[in-house]
Amino acid sequence: MGSEVRVGGRPDQITVSGSGGSTSEGAGEITRLAINLPALCRERNWRNLAFIGVTKHAGKTTALNAFIAQLQADAGSPQSSTSERIGLLSIGLDGERLDTIMGIRKPPVEVPVGTLVASAEGALAESDAGLEYLEALPIDSPLGQVLVAQVTRPGHVLLAGVRQRQHVQQVATRLRHYGATWCLVDGAFDRVAAAAPHLVDAAVLAVGATAGATVDAVIAQATPVVQRFLLPEVAEDLRDELHPAYQRGEIGVLGHFATEHDAAEGARLAAAQEACRDAAEGARLAAAQEACRDAAEGARLGAAQGDPLGAAERTALNVPHGVSGHPDYPMTLVCLPKTAATTGPWLHPDWPGELSAVRAVYVPGALTASLLEGLLAHATAPTGVHLVVGHPAQVLAPRAALESWYRRGHRLSVWTPLPLAAIAVNPHSVNGADLPVVELAAAAQALAPGVPVFDALALGGSLASADRMFDAVDSGPPTALAPASANKEVTER
Repeated sequence: MGSEVRVGGRPDQITVSGSGGSTSEGAGEITRLAINLPALCRERNWRNLAFIGVTKHAGKTTALNAFIAQLQADAGSPQSSTSERIGLLSIGLDGERLDTIMGIRKPPVEVPVGTLVASAEGALAESDAGLEYLEALPIDSPLGQVLVAQVTRPGHVLLAGVRQRQHVQQVATRLRHYGATWCLVDGAFDRVAAAAPHLVDAAVLAVGATAGATVDAVIAQATPVVQRFLLPEVAEDLRDELHPAYQRGEIGVLGHFATEHDAAEGARLAAAQEACRDAAEGARLAAAQEACRDAAEGARLGAAQGDPLGAAERTALNVPHGVSGHPDYPMTLVCLPKTAATTGPWLHPDWPGELSAVRAVYVPGALTASLLEGLLAHATAPTGVHLVVGHPAQVLAPRAALESWYRRGHRLSVWTPLPLAAIAVNPHSVNGADLPVVELAAAAQALAPGVPVFDALALGGSLASADRMFDAVDSGPPTALAPASANKEVTER
């Protein structure tokens, strides 16, 4: 493949040339601004980062090593505090010598002296870095109890043993207790759950050539993952309406639902409409309102009418579900147990029967393909339904299902967004066919304008290449964020 880095006309500018095609007409090179990712994270106070991959072997461990290398390069610089300390853990198994799925040798996780590591006892025994054990945590795994250790001699570590999100939070707390100022979570394959807002501040997403034989194929795989992190935050007014469901951790269904009294009122109004077919309709309705002094019917008629002649009321009378379908009618929130998402909330006995009256649905757990397809079939509001999920990592529905949702005029947002700190592109494929790094980086940048993009393979822990991170000149600020030999010396405190 081959690529080179040339210093451009300004000290902060670099030109990246690649052999794999052009990113603009008549040119085989693109100009980018050099960027230091740790410095960017310090600026935005992102100290807890998840490193996740679009696919297996996407390059996230390489990106993690690059980040650690940059932290080392920054040590002692004005932008870095001398008290900075790295804390490392993984959700799932990572850092293994030979990949358990594809039989491919993986890059090790490289750790400098002073790094704090949380990993299973059996995994630490396979690491070649010098370690001092600090604490045994009440977390068990097939590889033994999870321990907190401090690196006393640089080397490689195997990260394993932390398998649940609540354990990530628990381990991160202990790492910070021992002085970690950075908490880096290596999210193993299919562990995008590590990128949860209550666990980390931002995510670094690795996009690698293993995902496809062409740049277009790789980007097609990356698109739905990137789009999760670019979802808008729920609007404040809708957040207020759905907040009781969020607080209770339940599914919230918001809409213009009629009560029993409302249903009776709608029937009476429908009968009145049937009887009133001449020009005196408005007057008769006004007279009916005047006569209703002992109930709220008259008040609601007046609110729906907005004027003595009942123009708005006549609109309400003509909607399929009577007054309850009118946009000025008060909305009601119906809460359903979170478990109803498994079988389908529309099957729960408390699911509102008036499907066209549903305006918004809050889902506290995973948004799966089956859940989204069921909502598509049962949420039929003509103005569209606004679906709100907890955070980006909970959007698990495939791209096709999401596209169907949008085509029907529905919307999707998140309760708590999680920024992408950067996208790490890896042009190397373990299958042997590499992709042009410049073209891959440019395509990733187009997918997420404003999010920094860097070549994970070039950085890969090499300090000499630590300035080869690049971001589009015109992008603006980001939109939001392995083992070793058995010969190891271990001391115990």
